[in-house]
Amino acid sequence: MLSTAKHYEEVPMSPRYNLGWRNRIYALCKDNPEYQRGIIEMCSQDCLFYLSTFVWQYNPDHPTRRVAPFVPWKRQQECIRKILDKIDQRKDLIIEKSRYQGATLIVVSVFDWLQRFHPWTKTHMISRKQELVDSVSDDSLFWKLDFIEEWLPDWLKMRPNRQSMYRENTKNRAIITGESTTGKAGVGGRATIMLMDEFAQIREDFEVLHRTTETTHCRIFVSTHLGQDTAFYTLCQSEAIEKFVLHWSDHPEQARGLYVYENGKIDVLDKTYSFPDDYRFVTDGKPTGGPKPGVRSPYYDNQCERKGSSRAVAMDLDIDPQGSMSQFFDPLIINSLRRHFACPPYLEGDLLYDEGGYPLGFEERRGGLVKLWCNLDSQGNPIVDVYGAGADISTGEGASPSCLSFGLAATGDKVCEVATSRHRPVDFACLSVALCRWFHNAILAWEQAGPGYTFGKRIMELAYGKVYYKKDDLAYGLLHNHSWAANTDKPGWYPSPSAKRLLLDNYAKALTKKQYLNRSDQALKETLSFKYNDAGNPEHAAEKAEDPSQGTVNHGDRVIADALCSMMLSFIHRPKKQEEKKQGPAVLSLQWRRDFHNNKEREEEEA
Repeated sequence: MLSTAKHYEEVPMSPRYNLGWRNRIYALCKDNPEYQRGIIEMCSQDCLFYLSTFVWQYNPDHPTRRVAPFVPWKRQQECIRKILDKIDQRKDLIIEKSRYQGATLIVVSVFDWLQRFHPWTKTHMISRKQELVDSVSDDSLFWKLDFIEEWLPDWLKMRPNRQSMYRENTKNRAIITGESTTGKAGVGGRATIMLMDEFAQIREDFEVLHRTTETTHCRIFVSTHLGQDTAFYTLCQSEAIEKFVLHWSDHPEQARGLYVYENGKIDVLDKTYSFPDDYRFVTDGKPTGGPKPGVRSPYYDNQCERKGSSRAVAMDLDIDPQGSMSQFFDPLIINSLRRHFACPPYLEGDLLYDEGGYPLGFEERRGGLVKLWCNLDSQGNPIVDVYGAGADISTGEGASPSCLSFGLAATGDKVCEVATSRHRPVDFACLSVALCRWFHNAILAWEQAGPGYTFGKRIMELAYGKVYYKKDDLAYGLLHNHSWAANTDKPGWYPSPSAKRLLLDNYAKALTKKQYLNRSDQALKETLSFKYNDAGNPEHAAEKAEDPSQGTVNHGDRVIADALCSMMLSFIHRPKKQEEKKQGPAVLSLQWRRDFHNNKEREEEEA
């Protein structure tokens, strides 16, 4: 381990008492080489001890303490330890942050500690332009390093060899270098650790991301979000790299008076804060995105008013990449559903089936393709009931997944989800038919456009008849075994702009009224990526991806599958048309008398 000791536990972390601690340490070490050697050893053993005892920070926006001790609060301490862990493990780390959380200062301070106490380390810093890497501006990375060196006591300074974009500790040969971004940034040489500062703003982000993989095993990506078409957003969706979130509500000052408006009432989370009697709590539920939707404080309320833009709030405070869009689905409702109803699948596994699309049994396996939110009977099959299904088809080349959703008609619950980016349409059709038969011949609807045509053709070849046809009443007739000719209409759902708008409108209403209860958190989260286009129709804000073979990019496929599944359930619940009762002729009219005598003669003959 790099930071083996816990000397920092003796350091007061209150800004008021921390200053007194520093004064005592400085006084003990003044003109006392023995104390100095002891403190230097403690610093080398414990990064947090060094930072909280000797590092200072500059904040020109503070009303009184523009230069003050750097005292990392609890979440910052966790972030520092996480960075040190990743250096030991030789793994990358993502720091997803709100503005003004000190993330860059944290990383730069750790780099300073490495260079000061660990020989032969080499750290590399990258930002989007040269002025932000090394310049006279206090926003530059090397300026922060120089500031730390300037405010240290003389006996702790290393007096480095300082050049443009370069700082070397001549005592132990540890080096810090810097570079502004181009497509080849960070490619030359090797490094112990690398900082990618404000990575979402780097123009050549995907190229830099891929080219730096050979430079170091430990890269720290620090940024706020700037939409969904960035390499930083793509990294944040990946499960391969650990993500650390620095949210404004973790800041001890910004979180004062923390509250949330939910279920029609204000719930004050910070019980120690006294609100003014005339304080106007915000109850409109917006903005509502990010990792902590709906959480507010007086600081947050003030910042929302000052920024005057929901997009700015979403990016700078909420850590909400979707917030820059005019969203189609109400984020307040979606986040409420995610909190109260989303949960991990009850069962995961794979359905075994033959070439004809007939199920052979369910094999339970963690991480399996089939996710179930229902229980199985003693034979390992779904409980006998009526089910609906919806599918959205991809090419099966990894760019986006083919998705299949099943719902239980009796309750409107989503009971099954399948998402795979490696099944071709023909293969996915066979799997879909097997699952539909397994779910007691669920009625299936799929998007007919593009690869959906090949999918639908294979469905018909497999002789599966419980499918949606273009005419709504025909699907209703098939559900209730009416003798309507299936060859009068084409199978599958056709996504014209008006049809798509109607489909998603109805799905949004079903979610709002809980007529379709979706327990898949990933599926609910995908709804937040749908926005209104210039024509006022919903579309998915597709993410940018340099390598489309990676199956990590979604295009709202789960949403379309869920919407089609919800549509099928609405057909099942559609009330049957009652046949109009034939009204007989008026009593004692000529026709009434004729019918009366005819019926009487018929009864006498039968007798």
